[in-house]
Amino acid sequence: PILTEDECEPIIGDPVCFEYPGDGTLTLGVDQDICLGESADLTFSYTGNDSITVTYTDGTTNFTINNLRDGDVETVTPTTTTTYELVDATNPAGCEVFLEGQATITVNTPPSFEIVDYECNGQQQYQATIVITGGIPGTYTIDGNPVTNPSDTFVTIFYDNNTSQTLLLDDANECGPVEINLQRNCSCPNEAGTMQP
Repeated sequence: PILTEDECEPIIGDPVCFEYPGDGTLTLGVDQDICLGESADLTFSYTGNDSITVTYTDGTTNFTINNLRDGDVETVTPTTTTTYELVDATNPAGCEVFLEGQATITVNTPPSFEIVDYECNGQQQYQATIVITGGIPGTYTIDGNPVTNPSDTFVTIFYDNNTSQTLLLDDANECGPVEINLQRNCSCPNEAGTMQP
């Protein structure tokens, strides 16, 4: 006869489980992209009816969830790109559940910048030269305008002397915007560049 989930027959004190239609399959989520500091939801899909005990790993640490059911969600906040995999799962009778899939959470970071130079137009105006790194090169924008220079260097327009300006830097990941704060007093000697890590 076909055994149900709760009919594993003990042999010398240990349960013996047989595969049967309805053992259930557990699947772990889908790949996702997030920005550094954000969280992602790992969704567990289970075709069985019982609650189960699940162990999954981030490649370094194992995590156990008790009484998991189909559609349950586990929130994670990785700081680097991480692949989560199922390690094992058992139903209340101690029978193993079939496992499928893994989920990779890609953690994106915003671009960085360095103000490498200020140039004065007499003592009336100044402009800045900004070098951009990180993120996705070729997709940088400042105040929504594409940075088209192939070396990812952006030269601002001229601003009135000693006025503060704020530019917004982002890229295709949209993990920004990152503020670039500018100010230069052209009556003073040139100052060192400003770097944003």
